[in-house]
Amino acid sequence: QALPATPRKWTGKGMVLAVTYLAYATATAARLPYSICKTNLSPDAKNRSPTNPGWAPFTNPDGQVLLGTLDTVFMAAYAAAMPFMGGLADRWNQPIFLSVALVLVGAMLVLFGLAHAFEIHAYWYFVLVTLLGGTA
Repeated sequence: QALPATPRKWTGKGMVLAVTYLAYATATAARLPYSICKTNLSPDAKNRSPTNPGWAPFTNPDGQVLLGTLDTVFMAAYAAAMPFMGGLADRWNQPIFLSVALVLVGAMLVLFGLAHAFEIHAYWYFVLVTLLGGTA
């Protein structure tokens, strides 16, 4: 006969569920700045100003296409990596795996933002950082 579950056991399971849910929500939300910053990279004509001129190469006439390509690169990398990341997470220590993934996503966002500080205007840089951010 099975022993009755203690309230402490269920409290622990509830905490694990809550922490896992919050960690996954944080990992998902950490990817949102890519889409949020697009309006500053290539503002439309009515939002363009001396304080917000946009960022080359996204201010070119095909800037919206370049931004759309970045979205495609991100989502394709994300979709391609998920089956492999799920398998790796099942074989490794899941909390450490999720922590490393969060740090990598954060690092890619920092690299994306550092393009402004270091005056990086190369499209390949944005593609590479977005690709790595999608796989993290």
